[in-house]
Order: sequence, then C-alpha cells, then structure tokens
Amino acid sequence: TREGALARQAARWVAEFEARRRADGRSIHVEIKGSAEFQVNGRPFTLTAKSDRIEVAPDGSADILDFKTGSAPSLKEVNAGFSPQLTLTAAILMAGGFEELRTARPGALTYVQVTGRDPAGKEEVRGEADESEAMAAQALEGLQRLRVEVVPLAHIYHSSRPASPSWRRGPWPRNANCLPPASPPSPPRGC
Repeated sequence: TREGALARQAARWVAEFEARRRADGRSIHVEIKGSAEFQVNGRPFTLTAKSDRIEVAPDGSADILDFKTGSAPSLKEVNAGFSPQLTLTAAILMAGGFEELRTARPGALTYVQVTGRDPAGKEEVRGEADESEAMAAQALEGLQRLRVEVVPLAHIYHSSRPASPSWRRGPWPRNANCLPPASPPSPPRGC
C-alpha cells in the first residue's frame, strides 16, 4: 500500500537520522519540561516549554529540535519573532530552566520534518550554534517588550452583533479567542 511505502521510507530516513545524530555520543532528552522566570512590564513572568528533543553534545552545546509533520517556519518568520518556539526554548535553557541540563548552552536550533515522501525527511536549521544565544536573547527581549493589557471579562463577552457565522470570517486570525471588534475589519484587540 501507499501508506506502507511511505512508512518504510520514513523509517529508513529516521534510522539514518538517529545514527548520524548519535554518532558523537551526545545525550538525547525527549519531551522534557523547562521553565524560567523573566520580567515582563516589570512583573515576573514564567515562561514554560516542553521540548520535543534536546541533544547535549560532549562539548556541552545543546541542539534544540522540534519535529514537524507539516512545513517548518522560515528563517524570516523565526527572526521576526512570529515563530519563537525554538528561540524561547533556548532562552529557558540559557537561564538554567531545564533541571537536568543546567550546564548546557544552546547549540543549533533545528526543525525536523518527517513525511516519508521524497525526501522522506529533512532537517532545517534556523539558528547555528554560534548564533543561537543571540537569537534567544532577541526572542526574550521581544517577550519582555510585550505590553500586557487586562480586559474586563464583561467586555470580552459583550457584543451588540448577533452571533452569526458571517462575522466570524473576518480578517482576524482563525484562532483568535475573543469576539471581533464592533466595526470590522480591524483585528480583535489583545489577540
């Protein structure tokens, strides 16, 4: 079957990937949780992460990997702060937020895509080891610049517009968790 062929191709690619990644004796840490407290607007803010995989090489550098079934964010998206998963995970690592990896420093920031198609998988580095600390610091600075506004619950749930599907198809993000503004097409505030 087609699915069987894709699975076999993916399995071969993953086996080669694992052999290559483990060749230097690095330790592999899968789905580990980390957290670190930072200041945002002068208040403590706890940033948490559950990393798909962190690989600590013998030299102490820790490559951070995120596995994707779809497309990986582009370098431009990562640098603009639209996809800060790897960079903020690196910031947590730099702050000693992964308990068993306190002495590690960020290495390469990499997305891994496994499809079984041609190619069956690929690694897309979004930050080399020599630039990942600076990228993490930049992502953290972006987080610290956020202006967090508290909106009263009554305001969030109030709408003079009838709840019809037509206004839900506005230009705001599909995953916005609040009602649209009173006069579209501007995006919801605070979302």
